[in-house]
Amino acid sequence: MTRSELSCATIGLVSSVLFAGSCTSTLDPVQQLAAANRAVDQWVARHPTEWAVSLGGERTLYRPESSTSCSQGGKNNLVALTYESADTEINFHFTCPLGATAGVDDLQAAFAFAVLDRLPHGIETPGWRFHVRTPTSSVSDVVTFEATGSGGVSIRIDTPLYTVWGENLHPRCAGIADAPSAPGCYVFREHRIPLRMTLQARVDGSELE
Repeated sequence: MTRSELSCATIGLVSSVLFAGSCTSTLDPVQQLAAANRAVDQWVARHPTEWAVSLGGERTLYRPESSTSCSQGGKNNLVALTYESADTEINFHFTCPLGATAGVDDLQAAFAFAVLDRLPHGIETPGWRFHVRTPTSSVSDVVTFEATGSGGVSIRIDTPLYTVWGENLHPRCAGIADAPSAPGCYVFREHRIPLRMTLQARVDGSELE
């Protein structure tokens, strides 16, 4: 092996070690499609009739910057509280007025709707981002609030799911207005099963008033 060939081999070996986690993302979108399809099919197979999720930890709900408090009139007379973790984001909207002393019964009475922005499905494959969606962007009459023994609140969401889909993050798949998607950019499964989610949270009343 010549010195030039040895150098190239060494560089290739070092690169494969340092960048092993990102090599897959350089593949052509069509080459990545099979792995994405398998990931979605496996998730569907694990949840054939329903998807039950329980989120613990009693995360404190916070008011996002896009929402104003009830004392400031709310936004469209609504105040929002967000449940967020690394893989979950749910925004709960309540009708004003609500104040610092609001209890679980007050939250239930004032509840308007919830937006399920991100759900903790756990589907992963390099170079792809996945989503599990409900038939509509928001849900309302399927959300219940109950007090817990620790002084927190248990929130139950019962709603149907509609689709499981993934998008390829390869630059070729970047959307261009009025242009068809390149092959291998998306995977899509219609999967109509019930979602039964319970999450534990705490409410800081000062976020409401």
